[in-house]
Amino acid sequence: LVHCHAGCTPEAIVSAMGLRLADLMPADNGKPRSPRRAKSKAKTKTGDGRTKNASTVYDTAENAIAQLDRKHGPHSAVWTYYDAAGEPVGAIVRWETDFGKDIRPLAKTAKGWIIGGMPEPRPLYRLPELVARPDERVYVCEGEKATDAAATIGLLATTSPHGSESAKTTDWTPLTGRDVVILPDNDAAGQGYAREVMSILLKLEPATTVKVVELPDLPPKGDVYDWVEAHDATEPDALRAQVEQLVDATSPIDASEVLGGPILTCLADVEPVEVKWLWPGRVPLGRITLLVGRPG
Repeated sequence: LVHCHAGCTPEAIVSAMGLRLADLMPADNGKPRSPRRAKSKAKTKTGDGRTKNASTVYDTAENAIAQLDRKHGPHSAVWTYYDAAGEPVGAIVRWETDFGKDIRPLAKTAKGWIIGGMPEPRPLYRLPELVARPDERVYVCEGEKATDAAATIGLLATTSPHGSESAKTTDWTPLTGRDVVILPDNDAAGQGYAREVMSILLKLEPATTVKVVELPDLPPKGDVYDWVEAHDATEPDALRAQVEQLVDATSPIDASEVLGGPILTCLADVEPVEVKWLWPGRVPLGRITLLVGRPG
């Protein structure tokens, strides 16, 4: 019923409106419940002097995750985000439910850990590895699970936090001037994510070399994780070699085609064709003809 693309939890959204999740659900008799004010948490001042409910602060990320587990049950995965110095700054927690995956973000603040999205711009996943290996090719995947799968076969991989629609909220400057390959998921969201990341990377200065490589035989909505799992009998080095062969056979993206601007063509490369005339020497067929006279 309520969803925040920035990563706020449904509980935080309804709490900001003075409600509880139960207030959004019908009673047993089918009539809406009467809204009841949620218990107020600590208040903080906004920039315009208004007050808002502050998020609960936890001493450690583990304590924040434990609180989430009490609400949602045992989590299935946790991915920690670090800054360039290797200090943890956030995390993504995942649950497997009957309706699919459920995601909750954590962020480290000056006072401790909160359940909520990291401040923008957010760091790239596995950022310390990117910093430590500046001369290696980087592979951009969609999601932490796919990124970790790419790393298992020896690829230097990364992704942006908070899903396929949040690439623009991430700091991509650590990839400036590098050789980058995007491995998109096999669905519309994956293609959209690849296009957005591509346009961001091509605007970096100095120029970043970008290739988009689609892995062969991916199932619908499949990603790098599915591809690696489908080839679990193949040695990681052999899988990495397959990916690198695909990359070497792919041409880099032309920035002018993606970002716009003039497209230059050498006249010597234009193949001449015979012109067909409506009026020989004066009005060609399939061309623009101007009949021009002096004013009046």
